[in-house]
Formats: sequence, C-alpha cells, structure tokens
Amino acid sequence: MNRTVLRTVEILELISKHGEISLADLVKITGYPKTSVYDILHALEERAMIYRCTDKVCYGIGFRAYAIGRSYSKNSDLLSNSYQCMKALAEDIGKSVLLGKIDGDKILYIAKCEPKHPVVMTPSIGDEEPIKNTAFAKIAEVLTHHEKKICQLTKEEKNRIRTEKLASCGLDGPGPFYNIASPIYNFETRLSGVIGVFGVKEVGVDYSEEQKKVRECAGKISERLGFI
Repeated sequence: MNRTVLRTVEILELISKHGEISLADLVKITGYPKTSVYDILHALEERAMIYRCTDKVCYGIGFRAYAIGRSYSKNSDLLSNSYQCMKALAEDIGKSVLLGKIDGDKILYIAKCEPKHPVVMTPSIGDEEPIKNTAFAKIAEVLTHHEKKICQLTKEEKNRIRTEKLASCGLDGPGPFYNIASPIYNFETRLSGVIGVFGVKEVGVDYSEEQKKVRECAGKISERLGFI
C-alpha cells in the first residue's frame, strides 16, 4: 500500500483525536521526517481537509473532512436504522445509549442518544478508544477474531454471550458503574455494530429488565438491517 497515503490517513486521525495539534507534536508522535509531515499538512490544508488554527502553529480538522463524515452519517444504513431505537431506549431507561463499531483492538463510537438528565459521563461521537474490560470488549472477544483476551472469559460465559446476544460488565463487581451491550447484525449475518448502555448501579435494583430491553433494541435494529 502507498506509504504516503497511509501516513496521510494516520495524520488525519491524529488531528481528529487531539482536536488541535502542532507540526512538532505530529513529528514526535509519528516519527516521520518533518519535511514529509509538513508536505502532507500543506496538501491537506489546500484541500480544506484541515485548517491552520489562530495561533498559526496547530492544525484542526477542516470543513471538507467534516462534510465527508456527514455524508457517511447520512448514507449509513446502520446509523439511519439505529437512531429511533436508541432514542426510545434512552428515554425508556433514562440511561445514555451508545452505538459503536469494533475495529481490530479499538472501538469507534458513531452515535449516541442521551436521556434528558444523564448522570454518567460517556464517550462522545467520534471517540475511539482501545478495547478494555467492558461489555463492548466481551462482545469483541466472543463475536470477532479479537486476539487480546482482556476479559478472561470462561467457556460458559462465552457460550452464554453467543446464545443470549448480551454481555454486561460491572453489575456484580464492587465499582459504582456498569454497562450492558448487545450485538447488531446485518442481512449477511455479520456483526455491524454494538449497542451499549452506561449507568450507575443502584442498591437493590434488578437489571434483568434493562438487559432485556438492550437486547430487544439491538434485535430491532438488526431486523431493520435485514437480519433474520
């Protein structure tokens, strides 16, 4: 694959991740020659994929890159078929609902619906983070070819996740937070995304009904995508 293309994509991803970042920091992070990074930045700036910040030192994502992202949002079957279901679930259970796509060892959040008064800070749309010990990670380990076994699941747990199409994390632990996730499939029976709910545990609350609603939401989206 063309080396310059790969470097360009990596630089765009870094700018997007940091919001604003300088040439010096890009060179430090990537290890690429300063002249190469500068040439890529200059080309991207000319095409309005990035812009020079007011300090003339840092760079941010430009309107053309934003327009490309908006085009994906508008034409994505996954997004268009998920929003209403996610919104209804968020309002029903009063929790933040996120839609993520698993990409190797990372999760990219592509949609989010929140209740009127969310009580838990959750990732924002466009955030990408390494897979860690969450319900998302359990789905990744069981339903994809993810190599890192972060959650240390038993054979019984893996079978239960496959059968129930549901994973949870934190409900039985000592921490105050929990999350529940369920996979979304398309008409080719491929994993298209993962719906996740994030919340704060309450003493004496049975979360089985909430788990059922998360799974039903993922099931409705899968049906809209043609999954039988």
